[in-house]
Amino acid sequence: MTWGSPRKRIAIGAATAVAAVGLIATPAYAYPPGQNMTVSVSDPVVKPGTVITATATHVQPGCKVYGTIAGPGWSSRQSTVLYAADGTASISFAAPSKPGFYRITAISFGKGCVREYDATYLVVTKPRAHIPPKWWHGKPWQGSVSNFPKNSAVTFTVYSGDKAVGSTTKTTDGSGAASFVSTINSKGSYRVVATCGEVSETSTVTIA
Repeated sequence: MTWGSPRKRIAIGAATAVAAVGLIATPAYAYPPGQNMTVSVSDPVVKPGTVITATATHVQPGCKVYGTIAGPGWSSRQSTVLYAADGTASISFAAPSKPGFYRITAISFGKGCVREYDATYLVVTKPRAHIPPKWWHGKPWQGSVSNFPKNSAVTFTVYSGDKAVGSTTKTTDGSGAASFVSTINSKGSYRVVATCGEVSETSTVTIA
């Protein structure tokens, strides 16, 4: 996702530590009088791939909003968003696939506009795969995932070395969890890879 202008780039550093999720407001001026521009996200703590909305409010009439998102392994990506008649600007985007803290910054600009900005943080949680570390050949076992995108297809693939020996697709529930049942008839070490779009998690099971 991103907000920004191709003619004007602002480098935003990745957040490395945050005591709490919240707004950091440091605008130079206020518009309307007594009301500073602010930016917020629809959900400050999300799973990878979750679609969320970032909204800037109290934008001065006639101005645009330039925004960036930056965090682990991400460069700031940009686009320009025009504010609505009520002085708001919003954009929806999928949360990054890599867990961590991300800083979202909005800056208002334009001819005759008072320049001001605000920032907030987004926390992306780590996806997890739950696979038994050891099981017995010929016996059914269950694996599952959590913190994956909700109501989305997850493909579970079992590998012996680099060769896929089995695969199934399930749909996560409203909490981002899904499970499957598998039976492996040959002894050895196997990788189980759970994939949902750009989100992927790998675990290992030893079959005795």
